[in-house]
Amino acid sequence: MEAIAGPGQQAWFRALDHARLTGVKPFWRVGDYYTVDSARSGARYTIKRVTYEGGIFYTCTCPAAHTGPVCWHRALVAALPYECAIRAGRVYNTGGK
Repeated sequence: MEAIAGPGQQAWFRALDHARLTGVKPFWRVGDYYTVDSARSGARYTIKRVTYEGGIFYTCTCPAAHTGPVCWHRALVAALPYECAIRAGRVYNTGGK
């Protein structure tokens, strides 16, 4: 049987599953920024969409984003319909929703 996704994609799927279980919703802020409140600590993290060399990436201010390949905050924002549409080229980034 062939794997559906490589290890990198599987990490994103696991992070997204975790994010969905928390029930936390991201909040859009001015520009390409979102904030996500931590379900456990009450901390607020900032997620930013970054365009680099033709690709779209997401950064996060949480500690896990600096130590691992994927944090659940970034996965949650990347899975938003608006963000999916931007990556698919169906919506141009106009600095907001």
